[in-house]
Amino acid sequence: MFNNYSVLAIVPARGGSKRVLGKNKRLIGGSPLISWTIQACRDCKYIDRIVVSTDDPDIAQISTNSGADLVLNRSAGLSTDSSPVMDTVTQIITDLKAKGESYDFVFLGQPTSPLRTSAHIYSAFDLIKNNNNASVVGVTKSGHPKEWQGPIEDDGKMQNFLQITRLDISSNILPVSYVINGAIYISPTSTLLKEKTFFPNENLNAFFMPRRDSIDIDTEFDFEIANYLLSEKHLVP
Repeated sequence: MFNNYSVLAIVPARGGSKRVLGKNKRLIGGSPLISWTIQACRDCKYIDRIVVSTDDPDIAQISTNSGADLVLNRSAGLSTDSSPVMDTVTQIITDLKAKGESYDFVFLGQPTSPLRTSAHIYSAFDLIKNNNNASVVGVTKSGHPKEWQGPIEDDGKMQNFLQITRLDISSNILPVSYVINGAIYISPTSTLLKEKTFFPNENLNAFFMPRRDSIDIDTEFDFEIANYLLSEKHLVP
């Protein structure tokens, strides 16, 4: 319970992954990847219920063993590479409400952010409390300013890149750029059902996280970095 509001944590975990095969159930830092997110949710007393949505029986068993309160089968239609996670979120909210369960806030815990801890979740909710029940999204500093970033054609040509970038300006003069880190998404349930997004047009606040804690596993290299950091900390979810 958070400030007299109920909180639902949703952990979406597909079995299929093309760039990092089986990543949600692979061992990282000595434990399955998804276990780190479930443990972070369990350690946050603001969260009342942890629901995992998956199409993979192995992930379902791991989630149950890791302490998830409820594991729901994710339909094939919501388990493709192009399936918006928001469709899964709204489906879970709707199904639980039909069973008599309703929650004031939803925390989306993506398993690909294993270095996000309960301390981060607590702080993100405290930011909501201080900002009139806003929606909150985790961000971190980009390694380079956005003015140094641009598209490159498949054949390697850089004409479009040069047209939109400002390589003539030193990075220490340009403003700091931020990227969404995938670790924190919190929003009032009413806002999610109305706008179908964790990025509402109004009352959206950034939750700043260090780059070290913002590893979002999308490649094998990300996996290796996160595995090193988790092993270095000797943490066990």
